[in-house]
Amino acid sequence: MVSYIIIAKNIAVGTTPGIKFMARIFREKPVDLKVIADRIAATSSMSKGDILGVLQQLETVISWYVTEGIPIKLGILGTFDIGIQATACNTYEEVTENTIKRKYIIFKPSVELKKMLKDAKINYVDLNIKGIQFPTEEAEG
Repeated sequence: MVSYIIIAKNIAVGTTPGIKFMARIFREKPVDLKVIADRIAATSSMSKGDILGVLQQLETVISWYVTEGIPIKLGILGTFDIGIQATACNTYEEVTENTIKRKYIIFKPSVELKKMLKDAKINYVDLNIKGIQFPTEEAEG
């Protein structure tokens, strides 16, 4: 289930500027390999230690391939690839590795994962803590 919160944002441009409210993803604490290993172990016949070892090796192998510029396709998850940002040059000869400004990871989710996310349930998370007063237009004016 995807959780969201509601935020207030001051919009300065457009036909109706002012304070607007919008949904934002509520990000939980990320899960690490140990938590993933626990979850897999609970649904398989493998031990947590075996699973954790495989996941750690998966990290290593994925890192090797990515740093070699080789895309990695992980089934239903999708594909990890590398991208670059480079300076435009006037001539072919001017282009060198020094004209590459940065390297980054591109993640392309699979069609199946996109559909799963599209079909995921949505849940509102109320972060209002009792006693906190949020400003209103009446209080500001």
